[in-house]
Amino acid sequence: MAVSASKDAEFYLKRGRLYADKGKLERALADFDKAIELQPNYPMAYIFRAMVYREMGDLDSGIADLDRSIELQSDDPTAYMNRAALYRAKGDLATALADMNKAAELNMDIPQILLRRGGLYAEMGDLDSSIADYTKAVELQPDFAEAYIHRAEIYRAMGNPERANEDMAKVALLNPPNYAPSIPLPDPYGKKKKMTMSAAGSWKGLIDGEKLIREIYEARKNSLRAYKP
Repeated sequence: MAVSASKDAEFYLKRGRLYADKGKLERALADFDKAIELQPNYPMAYIFRAMVYREMGDLDSGIADLDRSIELQSDDPTAYMNRAALYRAKGDLATALADMNKAAELNMDIPQILLRRGGLYAEMGDLDSSIADYTKAVELQPDFAEAYIHRAEIYRAMGNPERANEDMAKVALLNPPNYAPSIPLPDPYGKKKKMTMSAAGSWKGLIDGEKLIREIYEARKNSLRAYKP
C-alpha cells in the first residue's frame, strides 16, 4: 500500500511539473496538492508547490511549504535557495541572505548558489561581496557566462569599465544563450538601475536551475555515502 502511494505521488509530481512547464499553474498546483496528500513527508513536493505559489504571487504559502520541506530534509540547499527567493520578493533581504548563506554552507561547490547570493549582495549594495561570489562561481565553472555578465555589471557600477570589458570579452567567446535575471544595482552615484538580460524568474528558468543544483547535491551525497567508513 505504501509503495503504491509513493508511485502515485511520483506520478502527480511529474505531471504537475509538466503542467507548470506549460503555464497551467492551477492544474500543477492541484497535482502537487495530491502528491502531498499521498506522501505528506515528500520534501521535493513541497519545493515544487512553493515554486508554483511563487509564480502565482502567493509568497506566504510558498514560504510555508519551504519551511515544511526544510523540516523534512534540512541539508538540501535547494529549499533554502527557493525560500531566499521568496523572502527577497517580499523585500526581506536580510532573511533572504541568511537562507542563501545556509545554502552556501551546505554546499559551496555549486556555482549557481554563488550566482544567486552574488545577485542578492548586489541588491543590498554590498558590491565587494557580490564580486567575491561571482569570482568564486567562475573559478568553479570557468564557462559560466551568466556569472561573468553579472560581474561585468557590478564592475561597471563600481566605475571599473576595464574589468567589465574583460568579462564581456570572455562572454563573447562563450556565446551563451539568452537568459533573464533582473537585478537592481546601485550605480556609482548611489541611484538604482535595473540590469536586465532576457527572462529567468519564469517556471522554466527556475526548474532548470533547480534540476542542475539537485543533480550536484545528489551526486555529492552519493559520493559522501560511497566513502563513508
